[in-house]
Amino acid sequence: MQFPLRVFIFLTRLVGLLFIGGSLIFGYAAVELIFDPEATVIVNGMERNDREAKGTYLLAPIILLIVGVVLCKVKPKSWHQYHQARSKLWSFFYGK
Repeated sequence: MQFPLRVFIFLTRLVGLLFIGGSLIFGYAAVELIFDPEATVIVNGMERNDREAKGTYLLAPIILLIVGVVLCKVKPKSWHQYHQARSKLWSFFYGK
């Protein structure tokens, strides 16, 4: 099922905003974990409380934030080209 281009663009921006919101929530928790000297994380079965081990928990929110910003900032013209290429690909299989 293919959505019209306007709906597709709206949904990708909505997903981008959800990614940004999720990254802010998870990022806040990760930053609290980094600055709490008593907090410990379990890495490979060992409890550690150094900043390096705690900093790895900040990677996932950063990746979510980058993906969310990219989804929100992609221009509609690029999505239109993607939509056309996808239509051509599926027309090969379904003969439309």
